[in-house]
Amino acid sequence: MLTFNFPGYRESSRIQEISWDEWFHTFDLRRLNLIYQEQLRDGRQSNFFRTESPDREDA
Repeated sequence: MLTFNFPGYRESSRIQEISWDEWFHTFDLRRLNLIYQEQLRDGRQSNFFRTESPDREDA
């Protein structure tokens, strides 16, 4: 599982830190897309993101 660990938000000792090179290698290997939202409707910054696989049947 690829996870972003935002400091102060549900920090977990189960998360293993890896390099960006390792992260992007896995991201590319799995052919993932990063979906993100820059701003909410009211203009505030959004923290929404998810990864999606175009290979999933329900994608």
